[in-house]
Amino acid sequence: FLRLLEPLRLPEFTHHTGLDATLLMPTLKRAQREGFLCTDGNVVQLTMHGRRYLNEVQELFLNNQ
Repeated sequence: FLRLLEPLRLPEFTHHTGLDATLLMPTLKRAQREGFLCTDGNVVQLTMHGRRYLNEVQELFLNNQ
């Protein structure tokens, strides 16, 4: 979902994947602490730093499976 470079609405994630978005929360919080993502309610978006280091952002989520 992060390759889209557009904001992700967590309810849409749940709708499209059938997975509860709360499963993402620990990794989302870590990515936010590292400056890769910003959140606004149920919307998540890559920061410029996150876009620059997109492979590292994706690795965070892949390692959290």
